[in-house]
Amino acid sequence: RYVTGMYLNDKLIGFLNDVEMHNDTIELGYMVHPQYHNQGYATEALKAVIADLFHRGFRQIIAGAFEDNPASIKVMIKSGMNLLDKTEDIEYRGIIHHCVYYSIQKNERPALS
Repeated sequence: RYVTGMYLNDKLIGFLNDVEMHNDTIELGYMVHPQYHNQGYATEALKAVIADLFHRGFRQIIAGAFEDNPASIKVMIKSGMNLLDKTEDIEYRGIIHHCVYYSIQKNERPALS
């Protein structure tokens, strides 16, 4: 499992966690308390988690957002993620949402000669 809190002055304001893990690929979910939206905390946290996960050996990180949540999509883009050709309809609180997915892959390093 991968779970980490997002803190501001020792106060928990959000979290990031794994949704699925397969070999060297991990799918993340994240949430920030509405009081702290649009202040850059999610982007800062996601960038740090991406770096940590690459350090731990993951080669691809995936995250999704409801299509009608442009702020979450901006977080993924600002974190270096690219749109995937993957979508899904998900029921959340009795409403069907169209989910789009983004990913980032660890850069391949040239082989040493």
